[in-house]
Formats: sequence, structure tokens, C-alpha cells
Amino acid sequence: TTIEDVIRPGLALPLGANPPRRVGVLAGDAECYTVFRELLDPIICEYHGISSYENWEDPELPREGYFDKNSKKAGGGDERRFAGGEQFSGEDADVIKSGGDDESTEDMFDDDEDDIVTPARIISEDEDRNETKPKSNLKRHCTVINNPLLVTKRKADPEGKYILSTRIRLARSLEGIRFPTTMSRSDRRKVQRLIEECTTNFHSPHFSSGTYLPILSMSATENLNLIERHILFDNPNEWTIAAGLGRDWPDGRALYANVTDLAKQTPDFMIWVNEEDHLRIMCLRKGGDIQEVFTTLMNGVRELERELRLRNWQFAYDSRLGYLTSCPTNVGTTMRASVHVKLVNLGRLPNFMELVESLRLEVRGKYGETDRENTGIFDISNSERLGKSEVHLINIMVDGVSKLIELEKRLEAGEDVDIDEIARN
Repeated sequence: TTIEDVIRPGLALPLGANPPRRVGVLAGDAECYTVFRELLDPIICEYHGISSYENWEDPELPREGYFDKNSKKAGGGDERRFAGGEQFSGEDADVIKSGGDDESTEDMFDDDEDDIVTPARIISEDEDRNETKPKSNLKRHCTVINNPLLVTKRKADPEGKYILSTRIRLARSLEGIRFPTTMSRSDRRKVQRLIEECTTNFHSPHFSSGTYLPILSMSATENLNLIERHILFDNPNEWTIAAGLGRDWPDGRALYANVTDLAKQTPDFMIWVNEEDHLRIMCLRKGGDIQEVFTTLMNGVRELERELRLRNWQFAYDSRLGYLTSCPTNVGTTMRASVHVKLVNLGRLPNFMELVESLRLEVRGKYGETDRENTGIFDISNSERLGKSEVHLINIMVDGVSKLIELEKRLEAGEDVDIDEIARN
């Protein structure tokens, strides 16, 4: 990958066209984050609002020593101690489990690392073997999607009147294959065949009876129907074509959905193959049960990663940046947790966008990042991806959306709301 490949998305657009996001660079492979670090690091720091990679410490992440193989499990029994010193036990904590079944959370801390499919990469093997090396606070990105940490019990929309649907997605790249802007047709076909083989061998009842559908095998009517139902990604536009994401379309692109009949059933777990990233993995459900959507997604990721490891594949990961993706705005957790929420009154007020940003969220129109129509329905999601755990970002989104719904209720009741003051506070 050359520097020209990296900056092409911001330069090669047709006259008068605008990119759909603020960043005009895309990585062509995992090595770009090392080779072109002088270009990408400032972009990553500015977008994610961090001043240095040396000062990260997520208060919801365990301390480094917590995962030391040679240390005793914190607190004994079923008690857990997390960063910040607070203790939680299985009796009074609403935990998200790795497998989503009835297994004990104790199993998640066994010494056998193979049982933890997406480990929290907190310490390196060298640090683990070196008992004399001084411990330090967390200084790298850490993912904890498959470890049992607290997710808030708070319901963003307890009455079920405002949140129409909830969607959480992750992006993943496969180690050793160029990213979609530069990958060849044979690479795309390789990824497509690999994911078909993995999904065919899923074991969990929730995922094993699914459908794997290459886009080349779809009729035009079927393709448009799946796009309109938000089950399939959009066909290429001028920006994706200019960036190289639309090359050879639709060869090598595919969809996995956990239903047997896509025409009659609506899936809640999907994998998009070779869109902007090698994989976009998502869970989408009606209503506002954010915690349940997160749990289903987590279980699906674990199922996929298990099958990939059996075939000697793994996700592209960097100890400093987390999971690597085409766009530097997605590195880290790569997670976007969003809700479609009705904010008819609040959305009309001036500085609504600034209010959302003050809650560490971002807002789009109902139909995505290129939508400019004010329908009163907004796509609200976490704005941060890097330097915080998935659990922490879910909690931020739940709290922020709860605040927005509270303000909408006040406006419906005829109260005056000064959102400028709320945003400042």
C-alpha cells in the first residue's frame, strides 16, 4: 500500500462531491498503521479526543495483574475487583457472560487462554513471564467484549415509546489480507469462501440455522429489498467507488443472516462480507433492549472467532490501537452502538447536535450518515471507539440516550428546556 492509496478517498472524488465523513484517508492494510504512523496517529488522536497513547485508563477495566496467570483470583470465590478498587459479586451484579448461556462467570478466568475467544489483551507474554518487571497502569487499548464486566441495568426507554430499534455492530479485519480499498479480486473471494465455511459450521442454536448469500446470487429485487430492510449494506456510491471499496462489485461480497428464509423472516444477527471492512458483524432488533442486543452480538463474535481459529485465521489486532480497520476512526473497539429514537421536539431545537456531542454521542438522520432529512427520528450512537472498553461505551450510550429521552418528555409536557445550559454542564 502506498501513501497515494491511503489518501485517495479524500482526493479522488468527482468534482462537487463530498465524502460522507470528516476523514479522507483509508488504510490499505494493517501495516499502514505502522508505516504511515506520522499521518494516521494525529488523525486518530484528534478524532478520538486523546492527547497521548500513554495515558489511557478505562475505570471499568481490570488492573493488569488481574489477568496474570500466576496471581490468585481477586477476592476469592465469585467476587471480582475491577479498576478503581470496587468489588462486585455475582449475587449483586448484572454481568454479561462470554457465552451467553448458563456457564459460570468463574470459567472466564480459567488459566486456559484458549477458552477466552476474544481475550482482553492487557499484558504481553513477555510481561507475564517477567515477574520482576514493575506493574503500570493500562497504557494500551483493551477489548473486553468476551469478559464479564458490569453493564448498566438502566433502561434507556423503559416505557418503550421512543426507541424504535437498537443496532450494535463491530468491524473486523483478517490478519494477513489487504483491506478492501486495495485487496484483489482473489483476496475478496478468499474471504467470502472462508466466512461461508465458518458460518456453515456454527454450533450455537441461535446462529447455526442461518443463510449465507453472496450478492452475485441475488436478484436485483432481492438485493434492493434487503437494503431497504437494513439487512444488507448499500450498493456502491461515488465515494466508495472513488475510494476503491467498490472495485469488482459485487464479486466477493456476501451476507450471512441467522434465519433460513430472508424473504419471510427478519434476522437479528448478520455478518457483512467485504464492504468497507472484511467483516461487519452486527445485531439489530426492534425496541430498546440494548443490553440484550449487546449479549447476542458478543455471542456471535465468539462463535465466529472460534471457527476462524480452527482454520488458523485471526483478526488483525494491534496492542496500541486495538482492532484494525480500513478507517482510522473505527480502530479500537470498532464498535458502533446505535438506536433509532423519536425526538420530534428535541430534534427541532437549535444546538441539538451540540447537546448530543456533549453526551459523547453522535447523531445521524434515520437513513445514515448521508441523510439530511429531519424526520424527527435520529440515529444516535457512541462517538468514541478507542481507549475505552465495549462495556464502558455501552454504558455511556445508555446514559446519554436516557438523558435525551428525558428532555423529550419534558418538552412534550410543555416545559422550557435550555439545552445550551445542559450541554455546558
